[in-house]
Order: sequence, then structure tokens, then C-alpha cells
Amino acid sequence: MKKRDYVISLVLNLLILGMEGFALSNTLIGYAGGIEKEILVNFFDHFTNLSNILLTLAALVMVIADLVALKKGKLAKGAVLLKYAATISVFVTFLIAWAVLLPTSNPIKFDFVIGWTGFLWLHTICPVLAALSFLAFEREPKLKWTWSFLGLSSVVLYCAVIIPLVLAKVIDDPYGFFDFNRGMNYFIVAAAIIGTFLLAYLFLVVHNIPFRKGIKEEAKAEEPTEVSAKASEEKAEEPEEKSEAKPEEPHQESAKEEAPEKPVEKQAEKETAKPQSKKATPKKEVKKDAAPKVEAKPAPNDADARIYHVAKRDKDGKWQVKLAKGDVAIKLFDTQAEAIDYANGLVKTQGGSIRVHSLKGKMRKK
Repeated sequence: MKKRDYVISLVLNLLILGMEGFALSNTLIGYAGGIEKEILVNFFDHFTNLSNILLTLAALVMVIADLVALKKGKLAKGAVLLKYAATISVFVTFLIAWAVLLPTSNPIKFDFVIGWTGFLWLHTICPVLAALSFLAFEREPKLKWTWSFLGLSSVVLYCAVIIPLVLAKVIDDPYGFFDFNRGMNYFIVAAAIIGTFLLAYLFLVVHNIPFRKGIKEEAKAEEPTEVSAKASEEKAEEPEEKSEAKPEEPHQESAKEEAPEKPVEKQAEKETAKPQSKKATPKKEVKKDAAPKVEAKPAPNDADARIYHVAKRDKDGKWQVKLAKGDVAIKLFDTQAEAIDYANGLVKTQGGSIRVHSLKGKMRKK
């Protein structure tokens, strides 16, 4: 994830905290717009209030997690799971309010879902903002499908507490379908539990889609870098082959030139001795000058010494580029593709090779 996602998540969670603070306090105390006494008495009977209290707590934890992630580059898994459970809870209130309670009210009153004193925030805006922040900007880490039961837990726990209290007539039925003296209520509660689990699983799948897409994009980004790395290696090998072939040429020329020296010495030793020595010395010096250049081969040894390792750091999730013998990273990147591109640039300018470490610990040469 990028820092932009952490910032947007932080802003959305701060908005949720402000809206929830006003709506829940006004529902409990009734200082704005007038609240009926029955709501004050039955405040903790209603799943709407309890689920929004859970969302308030989750938003507060996510604000702290976002601030930490801006420094460390990673969201805490516990904070994301708490936000997941709270998001499913409040989104269940959103669906029940709009799809069940509003159509069945007689007469239909839209204040039930858009009343500014409380229901607008509790039944509509806060659930939508919670779903938006979780699905779009809190995409790490990847969650397993078994965590779908965590999203179901709040509804199951609420039913396990409220149904016995309603049957014992300790409290009134807050929604009208927890009294099991009516046969159809069994099906309503069962449908609510099954529907909540399917909703939790759907949210989890959508949450993981950007995570998988990011991995595919990184894999595609690696392909052109591999081609460029191979091309650079081929170019680096070409001058070596030419340099190895060059030593043969001076030896052949010297052999041809040495052949006529002997007859010249036989014809006139005194006359040709001085010029031959003058000509022979530069030829021998050419051999001495040419031989060290071929045999020393400093470039390949220096290139082999420069091995750039591209690996992901555990402490902050950044991709680092560092030398094999170095203790400090040369540079840090958000993605593997950026790190590999930078390493390729170092190879082109300074020589060397690249080793890429995968997330599973495997290493490949580039």
C-alpha cells in the first residue's frame, strides 16, 4: 500500500469518529432534535447502537494504526480485523434498515434512515464510509476465508443474548422477530445469520482483490527487466571475447617479422645490427605492453565483486538494494519492480550482476 492510502483511511476514520460521537451521544442523551424516552431506555437493546459502538472503537484503533503505518509502511493485522468485524456489523444494520424495516413501516418514514439527529449517521453514512475505507484503502494484509466467521460473530453474539431475554420477558422484542412464539421468526433469524456470513465472505473476497492484482502487476513488471539484464550481460561478454582473440594477432605478426631477421644478419651483420636492434626493441616492448592488458582482466573481477541484492525487509516491508558485502541498503523502494529497475541502472553504469530474493526466500540471478 502507498502512503496515500494510509492518509485517506486516516481521514475517513476520523470522519466516522466525529459522526458516531454525535449520533450515539444524541441518541443516548437527546440534546439535539428531540429523542423519545423509549430510545433512551432501550439504547443497549438495539443492534444498531451496539454495532455502531463497535465501529467507533474500531475507527479509533484504525486512526492509531494509520499513524503508525505512515512511519513503518504497514498496517497492524489486529486493527484491520477489528475494522472488518465492525464493518460487517454496521453494514448489516444498513441493509436491514433500507431493505427490511423501511419498506415494512406503515406509513413509510424516511426519517428512519435519513434523520439528521441520529439515524442518518447510524443507518446510512457511517456504514457506507466504513465499507469504503475497509475495501478500498485498508487492503493489507491478505485475509483468509476463515476470518468470515469473525464478521458473523457480532450477529451471533447479539442473538444469543437478546433471544433468551425476550423469551424470558425481561425486555421487549426490539425488532419484532425475536419472539419465537411465532413460527416464522425462526426462519427470519436463520436467514439473517446465513446472510451475514455471505456478506462477510463477500467483503473478504473484495478486500483481497487489490492485493492479488498488485502481485500480478509486480510480476509483469519483472519481465522486461529480465530481458534488459540479459542484454546487458551479452554486451558485457562481447568485449571479453574480443580481448581474448587480440593476443593471437601480435604473436603472429612477430613470428612473421622475426623470420626475415636471420637472413639480414647473415648478409651484413655489422651494417644491420644497429637498425635491427632499434626495430626489435619496440616490438618486444609492444609484447610487454599488450600482454598485461589481456592477462590482468580487472573489469570482470570488479564486475563479479559487485553483486546487487534486491530483497524485501521484514521490519518495514520496503524493497532494498544493497551490495552483497554491504551492511547498509543503497536505496529503499515501495515495490520490487522499482528496486530491480534501480539495480539494473547500477549494473549498466558500474558493472556487476543482480540477485533477486522472492517473498518465499528463493533467489534468482538476473
